[in-house]
Amino acid sequence: MKLIDEKKIKLAKEFIDFARPKIDLENSRTLDHFFAKIYYYSGFIYERLGQLNEFVPEFLTAYRSACHRNDEQTQATIINYILRSYVKDQLYTQAANFIEICSLPENVSPNQQARNLYYEAKIQAVQMNYPEAQSHVIQAIRKASEYVGKAFRVQAIKLRIIVTLLMGEIPDRNMFSDPETKAELHPYFIIVQKVREGNIEEFMKVCSEYEDLFKKNDNYNLLIRLRHNVIKFGLRKINASYSRISLADVKQKLGLESVKETESIISKAIRDKVINAIIDREASILQTKEVTDMYSSDQPQIQLDKRIRF
Repeated sequence: MKLIDEKKIKLAKEFIDFARPKIDLENSRTLDHFFAKIYYYSGFIYERLGQLNEFVPEFLTAYRSACHRNDEQTQATIINYILRSYVKDQLYTQAANFIEICSLPENVSPNQQARNLYYEAKIQAVQMNYPEAQSHVIQAIRKASEYVGKAFRVQAIKLRIIVTLLMGEIPDRNMFSDPETKAELHPYFIIVQKVREGNIEEFMKVCSEYEDLFKKNDNYNLLIRLRHNVIKFGLRKINASYSRISLADVKQKLGLESVKETESIISKAIRDKVINAIIDREASILQTKEVTDMYSSDQPQIQLDKRIRF
């Protein structure tokens, strides 16, 4: 820890490489937490040196040894670092397979549980299992609020915002009101505003403006998926505001490239029941159907069932 604080990373690597084989020769339960710390700092140092993926085989060997010793703290530490390596290298299929084989022990510290839940949420989000991703990231934030540092909480909140948007919902405004995290979450607040407005051109402009930041957070690929959600929100606004509107005007309002693309997108939205309208192809007009009383439909029951399941 002293060498890391003094930024002597290479010397810290020499020390940790010397200490690891020595401690591996021991087999005492009183040293379980010490084993866990040794492997935690091994992962930390190798990541700082950009060699975390090279250390994964040694992590796997150490994980097998920890299982034989029934050392749950070391198992949890190693599982989280292996998942971290896979996520950083975008090896999401390998990460998902690893989770299926190796589950986190139950009696481990809340900070290890929070990290594991975050990595699972990230993997589920990339694989488009958004409800599961949302459930995992909410649990991660709840555990992290007391036991894990600010940087982790901010990263988890960013993922929660994106997953909520990908599910077709708007995140709660209270997420952005905490003075401690407000500055870091500002670009994501702008993204939420642009998604709500439904203008694809403005949304892509914001993505381009903050591209480096989103890539640094490893969220850029997920944010780009929001393009379809932006169009959906825009169509809903148009559907609620106009009884009749030309497809050319819809194209302009949504910032799309052509009337043909606009017609195709609207047709899909009507088929998926995103909007309640019909297309008059001869006149090239989008015509809203008469709005029926929602409470006479099965929508309230569907929403209630969805919330109960969640």
